[in-house]
Amino acid sequence: MFTLKDESFYIDYLRFRIRWIRSMPKTADYSVHRMSFPYTLFWLVMEGPIAMVIQGEEHSVAAGSLIVLPPNTTFSLLPRQGERTIRYLSLCADLKIGNSDLVTVYGLPTVSNAASSSEGYEQLVQLWMAALESFDQLGELITEEGPSPGSGPQHTYIINTGISAQFLGLQGLLYQWLQQLLTVMRDRLPKEPVRLEERVMKVCDYVRHHISRPLNLQELAEHVFLSPSHLSYLFMQTMGMPPMEYVRGVKIQTAKTLLMDSVYTIKEIAEKVGYGEQSQLSRAFHQAEGMSPSRYRQMIQNSSTL
Repeated sequence: MFTLKDESFYIDYLRFRIRWIRSMPKTADYSVHRMSFPYTLFWLVMEGPIAMVIQGEEHSVAAGSLIVLPPNTTFSLLPRQGERTIRYLSLCADLKIGNSDLVTVYGLPTVSNAASSSEGYEQLVQLWMAALESFDQLGELITEEGPSPGSGPQHTYIINTGISAQFLGLQGLLYQWLQQLLTVMRDRLPKEPVRLEERVMKVCDYVRHHISRPLNLQELAEHVFLSPSHLSYLFMQTMGMPPMEYVRGVKIQTAKTLLMDSVYTIKEIAEKVGYGEQSQLSRAFHQAEGMSPSRYRQMIQNSSTL
């Protein structure tokens, strides 16, 4: 009789944390100027056409198109002439296998015609709409029954049974949605996308748990009992980058998340991602994103309806 063993089944490392699910009707002249998110963004176009620039390449997408934007993908939405409205379903999530972005691992195409799939498109739409309804219901519950600011002792969490049950129901729908998405895209995906190296995954975990202080290659190598050169080789084979480039990427990614989701000052965020001075974060952030942390936060706040 079959027994599922953790060490042989990588999908058990899947992490799916939803940020939002929305149905977005827009006028034809709606536009977004050069945006990137620290999370994965999915759009399913229901009414179009929509003109976009993704990583410098222009796309014109019609109804039935699926747009998949991995974390940190730069995109713009261009205005169009005419009175015809556009509408798309939007889902934003932190979607990882281990410490790798699932979209990148599977090589999901940025733009594809999901409606042309021989199986499952209508069910994908139905699951997306069901998840949207469940997400809205969760929002209403949290608004009505969630704790008000200052209602409990500091540094405590209040567990609400109704909210927990609604959230678990939403999670179930999201996993069904993801299953259906991979089913619809199956013909365009590799059978075996990547092999995850255990020691590299342990180093990635170590980086994320120690992101608030400086890290160096020697320390990372010692954590998994390897030489720095061997760890660098394994990292290039698995992640496609040197270990310290990964460290810098995680620091910027964490900073972007805090700029988007928190009210911490830039100085506080610099400390939380292991930069001794705010100016160090500002330099590294500008080098990676082409703008200052404060400008990025302003841009995110001005484009919150995606």
